[in-house]
Amino acid sequence: MSVSPPPPPPPPPIDRDTLLADYIASREDERSFQATQVALASLALTTLGLLAGLVGRYVLPNTHQNDIPPGLLILAPMVPLALFGMFVQAGAQATLRTHYLRDLEQQLAQPTADPAATPSPSFIRIVGALVGLKHGHGIYRAITGMLITIAMSAFIVILILIAINVPGPWAALMTVSYSFTISLLVHLTWSTTAAGLKFYNSARERLKVHTSGATGPDGQLVKYLALPRPVDLQKGLYYLAGFLVALTYGAAHRGFGVHLLAFVWGWVVLEFLAYQARYQWNDIRGFANEAAHPMATARRRLPDSGSNPISQSAQIALGRVGAALVLALGAPAGTRTALLIGLAAIFILALAYEKARADDSVAGVILLVAIGYPLRFCLGLAVAGFVWTDGALVLAATGAAAFAAVGWSTVGLTWALEADATPPASRSRHLQFLGRNAGLSGGQTAGGSPPLARRMRLIAVPNLAQFAACVLGTLLGIEIVRRDWSWTATAMLAAAAAATLVLIIVGIRTTLTGVVFGCALVILSGLSYLYSEGWRGVWVPLFFGVFTAFYLGFRSQTYAGLSTAPKDMLATAKSLVGAMETWFKQGKPPNQPPQPNNQASP
Repeated sequence: MSVSPPPPPPPPPIDRDTLLADYIASREDERSFQATQVALASLALTTLGLLAGLVGRYVLPNTHQNDIPPGLLILAPMVPLALFGMFVQAGAQATLRTHYLRDLEQQLAQPTADPAATPSPSFIRIVGALVGLKHGHGIYRAITGMLITIAMSAFIVILILIAINVPGPWAALMTVSYSFTISLLVHLTWSTTAAGLKFYNSARERLKVHTSGATGPDGQLVKYLALPRPVDLQKGLYYLAGFLVALTYGAAHRGFGVHLLAFVWGWVVLEFLAYQARYQWNDIRGFANEAAHPMATARRRLPDSGSNPISQSAQIALGRVGAALVLALGAPAGTRTALLIGLAAIFILALAYEKARADDSVAGVILLVAIGYPLRFCLGLAVAGFVWTDGALVLAATGAAAFAAVGWSTVGLTWALEADATPPASRSRHLQFLGRNAGLSGGQTAGGSPPLARRMRLIAVPNLAQFAACVLGTLLGIEIVRRDWSWTATAMLAAAAAATLVLIIVGIRTTLTGVVFGCALVILSGLSYLYSEGWRGVWVPLFFGVFTAFYLGFRSQTYAGLSTAPKDMLATAKSLVGAMETWFKQGKPPNQPPQPNNQASP
């Protein structure tokens, strides 16, 4: 004889007095917010009219167009834009309040012993059915749409009139910033009106996540969309190297401020916009396979937020590409052609790489993935206004080859480490090839120790690439110095090659590796100073030191450690700063035991 389970406990009784008080307070807030919305709308329209008068008075007449500085002129529309933003925020709160009142009315409308205590539940629904943008009467929906369209159209016309009367860079900045802000306001307006119920339910879910102490997946997605690959921003150093090499060897005659503007402008267009959009494309194509990757969390690829992350990422990526194109078209004088060619090259290379990746072509993937390194270097040269004098072509070709070798070295080491950390069944063909090529047997290294620190085949792709990178980097430094070839330069090249070869053969051994690396830097620094007789000789040890430091750093890490290495370096730097502060404040090194006080007490 089976025993039926006990019935579930009845729901707790509704505290009708509390609900009623909350309902009355919310209705009072609604009335005050309606007055606030009307005031904001009136103020925004008034400000918009004043801005239109400003444009007509000082912008449109040719005799007055220079009376106001362009920087101040493009900031003027921010006043009505801020009021529009406040209006949208007030509307979002009104939407939440409306649906919250509906929930309260539904609870208050439940049967009760005192029907007189329940207010009429029809008011909110009647208002929504009459003037709501989704289910309201057609006339009211048309009036609301007309008001919004008129206000935004007038605002956009004013922006266009200002943009066509300011210099190109200002117009580009204005186009990108205002387009993003207007698109965001339009999206928020739609989501808080026509999709108000979904907006309300989303707010309730966020409240549940917040009260539970968990991290919402939408927060992870927002961080990803803001900066998909933060670690890859370090690749902008190759762009910086090209820019500085151009300034050292010979670049267009510009002031310091113009050079700084060109550098920052190019970095934003290429690194923050174009390359990050390219990474988003890569993550979208690999979205189905990324979830099964053992290092998916550390890699911080496109998170599966459950709110159509692929569509959102694609929209942001297209926005990034559009912003990069607009900024490239309006770039400072002398950089527009370089940036436009750079954008085309980035995405042509990306298309070829994605095709090789889809075909699982080992040679295609390995060859194409490293081309972005010399591309960044050459774009740095071009944005700086590199002067193509005698020998400039040799320098550019040497630099491109050197940075391509660096790319094959670092990418080869990264993928060899990834192959060691990835189960055999999940490895692509290029991971399998580079794992075998590096001498990794196939299983993950026991104990979490760096798998490439002590054992790596001499003829592995990263080793050969690193040897070429150091040789070519030394040659690049010599080309920058621009002196005739001599036996001293040959000795410098031999020292760099020999030191690199020793590092490759003996593996990563802390003391011996540090001694060899330090001796190589000292020798190269001394010889380059004697050879160049000036500060330009620093380029030779600089290239050798940076290239070799990257190589040693990658060989000394596990695949998981690559993602935490920047954080570890930052933590180490903070520790050193703290130790130095303690030293200066106390007059002794940290952790030093206090000295005994031999003076007799009085």
